[in-house]
Amino acid sequence: MTSVFSFMRRYMARYWAWYLGGILALVATNWLAVSIPVVLAEAIDQFARPQAAIGQKALLIALMGIGIILVRTASRILFFTPGRLIEAQLKDDVFARLLEQQPPFFRRFATGDLVSRFSSDISALRLLAGFAALQIVNVVAVLSLSLTQMARISPRLTTWMIAPLAVSLFINQLFIRKLFFLVKRMQVELGALSDHVLSSYEGIATVQSFTAEGAFIERFRGRNEAYMSTMLKRANLRTVVGPVLFLAIAINVFTLLFVGGPMAIRGEISVGELVAFTTLVALMASPARGVGFLFAIVKQSQASLERIEEVVLPEPDRPDREHHRSAPPRPPALELRDLEFSYSGSAQPVLRSVSLTLPAGTTLGILGPTGAGKSTLLRCIARLENPPAGRVFVDGVDVREIDLDAWRRAMVLVPQRAFLFSESLRDNILLGEGDERALQRVLRLAALEPDVEML
Repeated sequence: MTSVFSFMRRYMARYWAWYLGGILALVATNWLAVSIPVVLAEAIDQFARPQAAIGQKALLIALMGIGIILVRTASRILFFTPGRLIEAQLKDDVFARLLEQQPPFFRRFATGDLVSRFSSDISALRLLAGFAALQIVNVVAVLSLSLTQMARISPRLTTWMIAPLAVSLFINQLFIRKLFFLVKRMQVELGALSDHVLSSYEGIATVQSFTAEGAFIERFRGRNEAYMSTMLKRANLRTVVGPVLFLAIAINVFTLLFVGGPMAIRGEISVGELVAFTTLVALMASPARGVGFLFAIVKQSQASLERIEEVVLPEPDRPDREHHRSAPPRPPALELRDLEFSYSGSAQPVLRSVSLTLPAGTTLGILGPTGAGKSTLLRCIARLENPPAGRVFVDGVDVREIDLDAWRRAMVLVPQRAFLFSESLRDNILLGEGDERALQRVLRLAALEPDVEML
């Protein structure tokens, strides 16, 4: 729960004025709601009096109903607006953090898993900041105001009402622990399912060329069934939580008739007060039924927050932050001295004793079979992977001592794999750099001008 409180301090606290207004609106809503049964009780007990008195009570109840509509709408606006704003801020923060991370980070987290965290997990936190916050205040307000009003009518009868609610809440707490485990497992399986779909889509040409569609469909079916099974278990558990509380309300109604009826006959409470008691018990039924859903949201949000923190909390691997050497302003000389490199988690080196000297302004072609390390060599030079110290030099300066952002701005690396295909053709050609004149020059060099004109 520490993570939830940290989330509340960091994101929800800044909207305290919204939440305060929402709390006041909810308290006003529920105060009006519990006041209507009291006015109704007075009206019932005044049946023997002039009709004008009954008419005044009816008008008062109608005005209270209009007031409930207004303040209830205001409470929704005041609670749900911060939820949407927090969702947008969370997405900005997570995306900014992802942009800071280095390539080794993205080898630890699959693309589909990151997409799942970025969408469904952040949506769960939006529910926590909006709907769940509203429901928590609503349940507390309804129960406290209803029980207070009931205690004013009959403390003895109120005591009979509290016992079933307390027992049902205790039973629900036992189910909630299991629910948290299922929610977290469901989110992991959703991430695996999303990653399978994305990887299949990215490699669809390879899948089709090897006629491997059947194998991929079977693999997808297995992951999908595992996810569905976990979702059904969670749904079954949630269907138990709600009815337990609803059963407590039903027991309260039975107890009210069994105990309150004789009290009304003996004159300990009036008929109007018995009706008010019945109405207040019914008023508690709706939030009581929603407590199970509320617990589910809170537990899902807690699991989602842990998954988001796994992405946000790790510090980016930037070992060169203390260095401030600027990148060379002109094409530099490049030198490699016995460069060796292996990816983290692998004992097998990809590059072994690579040495070369490339004077400024010269060109070098590197040939080799698939897996020889050509792309890895370029990634080390571009600092997409951190080479060992004292192995890669730019104009005689260790590349690790050059400011990373400045070096990457000075370098241009065009990978084999396109990564802007979802953007326009213009953006894919320019790769984020250049202007209209550069675009025309590139089109002319690549003999693409006729094709672009046809488009």
